[in-house]
Amino acid sequence: MNQYKQLFNTPEAKAILESASATLQHNRENYRTSQLGTMLRFIARNADDVDRNCQVNIDWIGGQTLDYIRELAPLPNQEGIDMVTAIIYRFWIEYDLSIKNELSIEIRNFISAVRKDIVNFKDEARVIIEYAHQEMPVAIIKRMINTEEFGTLRNMSEIGSTVEQKIKVWKDNLDSTETKATRLAEALEKHKQAFNFVGLFDGFADLAKGIRRELKFAQAGIGVFGTLVLVPSSLDLWFIISRNFDISTLKTQTLVTMTLAIVAMTLLLLYFFRIALRKANSCRAQLIQVQLRMSLCRFIQSYADMSGEMKAKNADALAKFENLIFSGIVSSDEKLPSTFDGIEQITALAKSISGK
Repeated sequence: MNQYKQLFNTPEAKAILESASATLQHNRENYRTSQLGTMLRFIARNADDVDRNCQVNIDWIGGQTLDYIRELAPLPNQEGIDMVTAIIYRFWIEYDLSIKNELSIEIRNFISAVRKDIVNFKDEARVIIEYAHQEMPVAIIKRMINTEEFGTLRNMSEIGSTVEQKIKVWKDNLDSTETKATRLAEALEKHKQAFNFVGLFDGFADLAKGIRRELKFAQAGIGVFGTLVLVPSSLDLWFIISRNFDISTLKTQTLVTMTLAIVAMTLLLLYFFRIALRKANSCRAQLIQVQLRMSLCRFIQSYADMSGEMKAKNADALAKFENLIFSGIVSSDEKLPSTFDGIEQITALAKSISGK
């Protein structure tokens, strides 16, 4: 739907224009009359464009224009021709102010001919032409300036101040948002560093649980074998005291056999006690090393970032720190004894006793 008033772009108006144009163009003897007929036909064929660019004159004299043109169709007279020519001249002046491009040759020739022949127009028509030529452009511009759209331009300084204030508010909001985003990014980076080695940390944690279980069994073995070491001698002593046993009545061979049996049992228990003790010490050493690696997983990302920057300035800045942190931790260089170490000697001793 069009946003502007229509004068010529209607079936009735076009019919009036075509009828008047045919009548005027038929008169070849008078150039002004023939040229007016050409203009009326041009308007009929470009009615929408003329209406869109001549809104001021449509508001001012739109109704009268069609009445004057309608009177020309049956029998044109010079006064009517002069009036319609002056009115169309007004429309073309406004049309020239409204369009971006240059006027067509036909329109420019019409405007030029009217200006040159202005002295031959009737008084009322001449007044209209002079008004259109001198005062109407100013009136049209004045009307445009006083519209709501141009009113906004007059308040440009106020609008500029408002826009500046809004830009300042937006900038403050943007700075605040940027600060919040930076804090969130830093928080996310910390979370990234915290969870970057979470899988490796969990693996070491599971390994540490297994070592702790082995350490508990080893500690339990220490307590059991440490207690059992005292049992053979304690039982032998209790047997002698409780029965008032006289050792002098025993044969030498029996006494030696009993002594060797007690000593062998005690040595065997001491051997297993030693194995349990070494196993406990080994578990403690392993647990310390695993805990060290679990601690390294917590700061390795930050260390990697920091060491790159510090070593770029001083290559030896973190040397002692790295030697301390990343050095291995061992409890002893001595090998753990096998479970059956010394069994052959004990077996040989038992066979020699039983043989004798």
